[in-house]
Amino acid sequence: MAEVSNAHLAVGESVVGDRERAAIIRAELPGQRTERTERAHCTIRSEAQLRYGQILSWRAVLDAVARVAPRRLFFFRDALATKLEVYRGPIPDEALLAFDEAQRTGLFSSYWIVTPRYESLGARLAASDPWLVAQLNDADAYAPGFHLSNYVVLAHWD
Repeated sequence: MAEVSNAHLAVGESVVGDRERAAIIRAELPGQRTERTERAHCTIRSEAQLRYGQILSWRAVLDAVARVAPRRLFFFRDALATKLEVYRGPIPDEALLAFDEAQRTGLFSSYWIVTPRYESLGARLAASDPWLVAQLNDADAYAPGFHLSNYVVLAHWD
C-alpha cells in the first residue's frame, strides 16, 4: 500500500488527496453543490422525467389522489400517505414490478402508497384506488416537501 502523508488518505489500493477528499465531502453537502453536482442533480431529474413522466410536488400528488374519489355530500376529499414498507393492503403484481424497476434505477429514495379518503367532522372513510409514489433520490432532506417537485407516480390501481 502507498505511504500516506497528512495530505493524503489511503482508500483501498488508491491514495486520495485533500482536494479529492474535499470534493467528495462537498458533493455530499446540499449547500455546497458545485456545477458538477448540480449537473448530476439535473441528470437524475431528467432521467426520472423521461422514464416516469411529470415530476410533482407532494401537495400536487395529494391533490391528484384526492380528486379521483367521487364527490360525496357533506364530505371533503383528502389523501392518506403510508410508507410502502408498512402498507397492509393488497398490491397488484404490475405495481410491484413497477416498484422493482424503479428501485433498480437508483433514482428514488423512498416509496409511498397514497390512497384517497373522505373526511367530515372527524369522521374518516377510506376510498379505493391507491397510488404508488416515489420520491427522487436528489430531494433535499432539510426542505419541506410540499412545494418541491420531487415525486413521480409509478402506478395506481383499483
